[in-house]
Amino acid sequence: MTLHTRDSDKNLIINGTFDSTLTGWSVNRVSWADARARFDSGGRLAQVVQLAGIGSVMLRFDVSNYYGVGSVRLSASSSQYQINHAGAYELGFITTHGADVELIFSSQSSFDIDNVELYFEAASECVPVQLILNGGFDNSSIRDWEHNDRVKGVNGQAQFDNGGRLFQSVAVKPAAPVRVSFDIANYYGSGQVAIAEYNLAYSFDSAGHFSVDFVAPQGSGARVITLSFTSIGGAFDLDNVELWACPDGERRGKRALAPIAILPIDKI
Repeated sequence: MTLHTRDSDKNLIINGTFDSTLTGWSVNRVSWADARARFDSGGRLAQVVQLAGIGSVMLRFDVSNYYGVGSVRLSASSSQYQINHAGAYELGFITTHGADVELIFSSQSSFDIDNVELYFEAASECVPVQLILNGGFDNSSIRDWEHNDRVKGVNGQAQFDNGGRLFQSVAVKPAAPVRVSFDIANYYGSGQVAIAEYNLAYSFDSAGHFSVDFVAPQGSGARVITLSFTSIGGAFDLDNVELWACPDGERRGKRALAPIAILPIDKI
């Protein structure tokens, strides 16, 4: 994982607007309808794109006529995202390799997809480190974190009541991509993980291990970013929080990241 610099503003997707056909895509239980790709239950829509090495990807697309969940993933990344509402999506991926990389949409029910765009930023030299302090909530303490009164340390975890918020700021290289991983247990309601400076937030609605990539918007000069967790639908416990990024100035983490050491996701 490395610091990324703008390599190209070219949209790498062929026929992402589905003007008249699904040309350029591999399809199963997906049809063309009203200049959109229409998914039936169990649908799969995929396209292979050429990436010039490792780097970061920004994916954008629109969902309409939404009747049930789906997912989207990139074969060169550990991150996978749920499609769970109609509207515009903007998702980041940190890639482990280049060359032929497959973008894959899948459905459990029906919805339409349109306006698919994929932009790639090549990597430059950088050594990411783990920047979060006390992400394991040692001794049931939430020291080094800021929080409201609906979060407390219990049994070596951060225990959230509904409406709880926990956050920590770290210094990173400007526009550095960020990989965040964490565990959720004792799940009774949905939560959200966000980096406000990148204008990105992702929700989780189950227990499990999660890994998510945050890619800075083009032109971002943020040197300090805030990782936040919020309970938006009930209680849960948070543990093993890590944030890997290229640090700005003195390292706050204790471990250097081996080249592209990625944890698998148990659930999304």
